[in-house]
Amino acid sequence: MPGTPTVCMVPATISEEETMTLHMLGKDPDSPNGESPTVYYDDADDSYVLQGFKITDAAVLAQMSIPGHETVIRFPRRMMQFFPEVRGGEPRPGVG
Repeated sequence: MPGTPTVCMVPATISEEETMTLHMLGKDPDSPNGESPTVYYDDADDSYVLQGFKITDAAVLAQMSIPGHETVIRFPRRMMQFFPEVRGGEPRPGVG
């Protein structure tokens, strides 16, 4: 149903020594195929992991200084609803 966040837990391996659990906070309800963008919360380091549309436009990239170990994505403003701080709360894994 459009506008209804999808919530689940997604285990992801960082390295052989370290494993973290990502908590999906929400997927873009307006995504045509339901694949992207997505907001995750990583409780291992109290950070957000964002899945979005990769920026490949040379004119846009030329306006930024991006280190080789980083990338940039386009993330729709409507996705801000999935950040708990926007809703006046703290991240609650498993709750979108």
